[in-house]
Amino acid sequence: MHKEAAIKTKTLTDIGEFGFIKILERENRVFFNKVIKGIGDDCAVIEKDKEDVFLISTELFVEDIHFLKQKIPPYELGIKVVNASLSDIAAMGGRPLYLFTSISLPSDTELDYLDTLYKGIKDACLKYKVDIIGGDTSSSVHRTVINITVIGEMKREEVVYRSGARPEDLIYVTGYLGDSSIGLMLLKDEISMPEELRKYFIKAHTLPEPDINIGRLVASHKYASAMIDISDGLVADLNHICESSKVGAEIFLDKIPVSKQLISIKEKLPSPIYEYALYGGEDYKLIIVIRSEKKCEFESLVKEKGLVCYLIGKITEEKGIKAVSDKESTKLKIRGYVHF
Repeated sequence: MHKEAAIKTKTLTDIGEFGFIKILERENRVFFNKVIKGIGDDCAVIEKDKEDVFLISTELFVEDIHFLKQKIPPYELGIKVVNASLSDIAAMGGRPLYLFTSISLPSDTELDYLDTLYKGIKDACLKYKVDIIGGDTSSSVHRTVINITVIGEMKREEVVYRSGARPEDLIYVTGYLGDSSIGLMLLKDEISMPEELRKYFIKAHTLPEPDINIGRLVASHKYASAMIDISDGLVADLNHICESSKVGAEIFLDKIPVSKQLISIKEKLPSPIYEYALYGGEDYKLIIVIRSEKKCEFESLVKEKGLVCYLIGKITEEKGIKAVSDKESTKLKIRGYVHF
């Protein structure tokens, strides 16, 4: 008598974070209210009136998953959770207005820690003129968990989705890539370096700044065909645009912007520096896809406004993402930070 083979039940590890999100999106496509865009972009888009829309985004930050409580000062953690959340609004070209913050804490949390954390949250909101208007609190058995929900607004006709990229469009990013991942490695004691460099990289990780101004600029001038912020890594987030737009992409390796600080330590790192720029994550810069005919006009306006953008590639008809250099073209693995 043969034993029946055990049937393995699928887990979140089998499908991954984005497989889970796809299931949620597939099961929630019927809307009863004024929803323009639900799951599947940086923000949900809801009709405000005939001309304007609300953008709504929510982010969850779990101790030991998204932050190391013993390694990041509470004031900086407060700033980071707000700025990372505002980056979603920037990624669609919107203006952030309101913020809800909910938190779950162990009962032995010191009040000084809590006061300093909320000072960071408040100061980040003051900088970007965002009103804190509510939230919730709960006890936690072991870990600190913070949830941030942000509401923004913009003109309906200016919203930039992930799904508008077309072959021959140009791909830009709004700043240096890879520094944040080095900061995380330092916090985890995986590498060491002189104190001045250590401070630079850790700040890149703990104090990211949302690119709200350039997001608004490209949206209001209708330059961008697609846009997203870099939270999981350049390749992973560019792939979200490619999948939504049903296109591929080429990345010019020698055009990826990296800081002089990152270049200065390249001999001390376990991997080539482009690995950190491609896959590091939590840079919170924007990937902006621009129609090729808008190139000169776009670059001139960015320069005029004192902002920065780097041309790093182009959209292709062929699916997948390739790294292109003078010597070769290599298809890249689609990987970045994953939760499951």
